[in-house]
Amino acid sequence: MANRDITELLFHLSSNDYKIKIKAVGELGSMASIEAYEALKLMLKKNDAVLRPHIKTALGEIEAALKKNDVEIIDKISEAVHGEKKSGGLNYDVFLKYINDEEPKNRISVLAACSKIGRDPRIAEILADRLASESHSFVIASILINLGRVGGEDCIDIIASFLTHQDARIRANAVEGLDFLQAPQAILQILKAAGDSDPRVMANVARALLNVDNQYVENQLLAMLGSGEQPQIEAANYVIDRIKFKFKKAAGEGDEKKAKVHQRSEPDTAPAAGGASKNEIPVLRAPAPSFADAPEAVAGWPKYAALFALSLVAAYFYYSYAARNPAAPGTGAGQTPVAAVDYGAYENELRSKIASIASDAERAITEKKAQEAFIAVVQLKKISSDHPMIKIYEAEIKILENQHRTALSLLKQAQQIKNSRYYYLLASCYFRLNNLNEADSFAQLAVKSGAGDMYGGQAASLIAEIKKIRETLLKEAKQGCEKSLGAFYEILNAEGPKALRQYFLSKIQYDIFEDSWRAVLFEVKQWKIEHIILDVGVVQSGGNRPEISARVLERWQHQNYGGVCAVAYYYKDFHFARTAPDHVFETGSVALELVVSGLNDAAADVPRFEPYEEKYKNELSFIHASRLAGSDFTASAALVKKIRSGAPGFMPAVLELVSKPGLLNREEVDGIYSFVKKLAASDKCFDYFPGGGAVKATALDYIANCYLDFGDKKTYKKIIDEIISENNSYANAQFETAIFHNGNGDTAECVRAVAAALKIEPDFAALESYFRPREFHINNDIMKRAEERFDQKLIDDLEAVIKEEPGYWRSYFNAGKLMLVLGADDKAEIFFNGALKLSPDNCSVLTKLALCCYRMKDIERAKNFCARAEKLEPHNFQVKRMRAMLSK
Repeated sequence: MANRDITELLFHLSSNDYKIKIKAVGELGSMASIEAYEALKLMLKKNDAVLRPHIKTALGEIEAALKKNDVEIIDKISEAVHGEKKSGGLNYDVFLKYINDEEPKNRISVLAACSKIGRDPRIAEILADRLASESHSFVIASILINLGRVGGEDCIDIIASFLTHQDARIRANAVEGLDFLQAPQAILQILKAAGDSDPRVMANVARALLNVDNQYVENQLLAMLGSGEQPQIEAANYVIDRIKFKFKKAAGEGDEKKAKVHQRSEPDTAPAAGGASKNEIPVLRAPAPSFADAPEAVAGWPKYAALFALSLVAAYFYYSYAARNPAAPGTGAGQTPVAAVDYGAYENELRSKIASIASDAERAITEKKAQEAFIAVVQLKKISSDHPMIKIYEAEIKILENQHRTALSLLKQAQQIKNSRYYYLLASCYFRLNNLNEADSFAQLAVKSGAGDMYGGQAASLIAEIKKIRETLLKEAKQGCEKSLGAFYEILNAEGPKALRQYFLSKIQYDIFEDSWRAVLFEVKQWKIEHIILDVGVVQSGGNRPEISARVLERWQHQNYGGVCAVAYYYKDFHFARTAPDHVFETGSVALELVVSGLNDAAADVPRFEPYEEKYKNELSFIHASRLAGSDFTASAALVKKIRSGAPGFMPAVLELVSKPGLLNREEVDGIYSFVKKLAASDKCFDYFPGGGAVKATALDYIANCYLDFGDKKTYKKIIDEIISENNSYANAQFETAIFHNGNGDTAECVRAVAAALKIEPDFAALESYFRPREFHINNDIMKRAEERFDQKLIDDLEAVIKEEPGYWRSYFNAGKLMLVLGADDKAEIFFNGALKLSPDNCSVLTKLALCCYRMKDIERAKNFCARAEKLEPHNFQVKRMRAMLSK
């Protein structure tokens, strides 16, 4: 649902009519949207007694929908890479897809999986990358928590950089994320948020600190209280009050009570009898630990050593707090105006001090002295916490420390300074993280906004370096694509799609590819797929492995039983990944350096082609027309006609026009017939598989049927005779002749034509269905039943057909196929030999006999049958599969 709709519904909530308000709440609840959820949560805080139950119901509906979405996405990322569910397996590609999804709720849902993942450096890296570019506050907050769940100590600085974010929810989740890390350095970062005034942040800080060893924290606080130093005492009291810490024992006493130390109100008053001033409560002091207690005292050292810094950090936050609260003890709130210094002089001195410290930070950063720069920034934050350059300096320090992801997070919080320096630093970080696209974009902005300055010049140098890297990457990618795609299509043409499964990273992608192949080519006689690489692209968007894509134009050419040819074009975008070191290829197969990570249809902007597409505009326009046919057949036909008008010899357009009844009028058909007839079979217009003669015969066959549709039988028969005289291997012309004579009652000529067709094409299903319909359809029904359920009745029915029609080869052939399914190879061979006797030189039968012999371990006979079949139809798919089996 669009944000505009949410805005409209929120507007309805301002109505005085509660019916309208309740309806708006209900519609918000039906949205299953993060934006709607946040809006309802805000409304709940208004505590409207009438709306409250409806809001709760709506929130429940959204939570249920989001939870369902969570479960669906978690199931997807829990699938192993090859699609099989495995305990603990993760599909990182799916996780990456959803964390970068345009819909915020999908990004939120995939983050829900992190609670089940545990520590995973790869997931942590993905989340850190996303955090650097995420803009949705709800998603940022969720990433921070889950980065703590899956990450390690290297994530501390990244998460901690959000402790000062303007959004309180993000600050609170940053504390929670640090708490999940369970690292000593994370505790120190959490302490920095102790002075936050937001209740949720305060609660998370308190909870995190109470998770630390209570005894250890108590010892530290008691040591501060008993130090006798006023700053430590005040800081300890501040921290105690913040986290509501309860002491097990007060130092120096045996009874259990809360340690409470009041501040001195008159520190310079002379002490009264007993050693205490009249307005002072004696300070509780912790006893000094003895050496005998040392083993116990240091037992928690490995886990809690970082808490020795507690007193200093707490004191720092105390003074930050005191500066924001003038009435706090020790801040001089009770001083009279007489004691105040000259404010103007103080302001000048303060500005001078700030400028001096900023200069020190600049110098240290220029000299690449990260520690000195850090000290200067700490000083700057103490006296000018809102200084606009603080985040820039902190980011530059992290860059010096090679913590570029943390630097990016800091720079995101410094967007008020958008100059050449800011853009160059962003470009530099993205460059170091191998995200060349973002690096180049920000470097261009740096050059534009800083023409002539130092950072503009550095950005220009970075752009030149990125260009060189891209040129190198592109050259390597082109070589890799040419090699991998060359092998890909060679294997496809030689063995079929099954052999390519190992070159796809995703089973789903492979299944889509195989289904598209099966829909077009599975039942054809022979086929060939050619390819041309039009463009190669490289995207370095993060990590060490660039994303490589290739735009490929495919030409699918095939010949059906009977000799009819077809040509189709497809436009594909291949996406490749470098082959992982542990990727296992099948024995004897080609090991490729690139494997397919994605495959989808490419879109050509017809007629505004890219420069690399211009040469193939006819082919691409033809693809566009094919895609258009499903939704607008008239527009598709008009586009095909337009293609042919500009390229009369573009045979795919000719075949498309003459094969679809009603697309052409008599005059248009006459023109195409005249054009095709005068061309030689060797003309480049017919330069397709399986040869010019077959392609020309197909075109003339379709043209003849156009005349038959016009009722012109004479011209129809004339063209069919021309095909036979020019190409005696085109069986479909004999089939057309047989139908013609059968219609005229000339039985003798019909029988002669049928015999001629079957001699050319023994396995001619179309002819059999026309002239032997009963036997053919019984066989066809039996084999369809076999696909659904295999039982003895199938064989009984086939034997009955054989008994009734012993001269029909297909009944023996199908019986042999059923015996192969049963594993009765010897019986299958008997049936196949019976089929071959009735239909000599039948490629289909010879291939099955080769398979029988192969399964019976008679390899020599299998090779002999396969060679005979290959001689008849070298590109037949069954022959290809058999040849591949025998070669392994």
